[in-house]
Amino acid sequence: MPDTSPPAGTRETLTCAGHPLTIEVFGHPGKDEDTTRTIILLHGAEGAGPGRPVRDEAAALARAGFRVVLPHYLGRTGQERAGFTEIARHFAVWRESLQALVQQVSARRPAPIGLCGRSLGGALALALALEAGGVAALAVRSAFIPPEIAGRALVMPPVLAQHGGRDALVPASHATRLAAGTAAAGGLCRLALYADQAHTFDARSEAAATALAVAFLREHLPA
Repeated sequence: MPDTSPPAGTRETLTCAGHPLTIEVFGHPGKDEDTTRTIILLHGAEGAGPGRPVRDEAAALARAGFRVVLPHYLGRTGQERAGFTEIARHFAVWRESLQALVQQVSARRPAPIGLCGRSLGGALALALALEAGGVAALAVRSAFIPPEIAGRALVMPPVLAQHGGRDALVPASHATRLAAGTAAAGGLCRLALYADQAHTFDARSEAAATALAVAFLREHLPA
């Protein structure tokens, strides 16, 4: 019978770019962590606290067989949530800490790494994919193209870009530009547009989008 037990989560604090970074790790006890495919999951501006959507996503990815690392990166700058002002001011600082995290995770285990992120987390994932080695695939949802990579050649690992057609916060044009730019650089970007969805998906589309992300990551992260 399939294992239906809930994934276990543990918390630890690492030193990344000279500063403490709290992470949570989700996975099934007893799995060989050295060979389990790892996902670094980046939450949006609402943070990673109790009741946040990213926690359901972490559980779903762990149940799908991935080892999930959830960094509380807003803590680097003293936030639990972030608004537009904080995003503009601190984006590069968060990216620096997360880049150091990717390097640490890569050094600890030889298994391939994927990045997942939505909204602000998706934008950070895109910036990391251009800067950090060791990322084999990424799946982003409702993500904006950060100004720091605008105009650069989008040389990316395989990307899944999911976006709502009714997103008034981050227009779907960000996803179509990402797909076009990745293709122009010779890469693969699978574009999935949900015509009736806004920045936050409804429950049915949320489940469908998560299932698609799991399938994409299984396909593009070598076992």
